[in-house]
Amino acid sequence: MRLGPILGQAQMAKGLSLNADICSTLNQLTLFYHNTLINFIEILAKYVPDFSAYPKHFKLQHKVCQPMPKYFVTKQYPLCVSTIDESSIAGQPKVLNNIYIKQLKLKHEELEA
Repeated sequence: MRLGPILGQAQMAKGLSLNADICSTLNQLTLFYHNTLINFIEILAKYVPDFSAYPKHFKLQHKVCQPMPKYFVTKQYPLCVSTIDESSIAGQPKVLNNIYIKQLKLKHEELEA
């Protein structure tokens, strides 16, 4: 069985500890703190009239953690609505077939590559 070694390693693996295994960098902590403050200000602005002008201030905008490169463009593929039940085992391949083969007009050879 090909999963044997993987399952054996999974049983021996220890869980992750947030304090011991996952350490944020100073930049990540600073961005998290800043963006959390912005979230609080947006909530205050929504419910307290005296804060309504603050969210529009240029210094009170969310900072981007990892900006996209200027040359990078995300391709978008709008899909049609489908009535196939995706929640069933038989419906999963039907949905994928509908998306990739019928709507995006891909061939089976292209999907295997």
